[in-house]
Amino acid sequence: MKHVKLFEQFVAYQEALCEATVTMDALNPDSVQLRKLLKKHRVDMMVGGPAGPAGMTEVTLTGKRKDLESVLKDPNGWDDEDLADFIEESKNNSYPLNEMDMGSMLTIANALFFIVSVLTIYGFTGEAIDAIKRNIQKLKDIKDKRKINKDSIEDITNDIEGLINDLPVGKRNFLKGLISKLKSTVDDTGNVDKDSALYLQREIDKYATQYGVSKTM
Repeated sequence: MKHVKLFEQFVAYQEALCEATVTMDALNPDSVQLRKLLKKHRVDMMVGGPAGPAGMTEVTLTGKRKDLESVLKDPNGWDDEDLADFIEESKNNSYPLNEMDMGSMLTIANALFFIVSVLTIYGFTGEAIDAIKRNIQKLKDIKDKRKINKDSIEDITNDIEGLINDLPVGKRNFLKGLISKLKSTVDDTGNVDKDSALYLQREIDKYATQYGVSKTM
């Protein structure tokens, strides 16, 4: 299991590269409602020094951008969606794995999965296989999300819209609905909800393939 644990640590580090932070003043950082909200959205909070003259305590929130936005606009959080302007993307994003590194890790991961699968025949635990499978998928998701941006979504939607005109009405409208949802993952400032975008891209590709109009995304 040693190599599996190392692999899980690697994946966790890559997931951390996608995180963002925001520093806020909190009147009651120990609020039960706030703690529940943070847990719901998987946002970590680090409390700073003692409260200042105004009774406010500085806190730093860390998590995915969309989750931070949800916390900031929630009435049990800061009840102000405009605070999202203060969110900072992780500085680590400036040094992500390049395509060769990521491709090499995926190759190693798949090779490890094959070896463990073979060893299973001789009594190797299924727990290790499950862990590797989960983390291989996480790595693939991370790699795919790094390719997603406003321009890539425009390219995908333009391409697929040009291929569906001859489909039956029901199938065409279904894909149009998915395309519309994919477009909506880009906000007015050009930021992308990459988790939703990745899911919708895969759904579009799946159904486009079924309908015979697939184009590699």
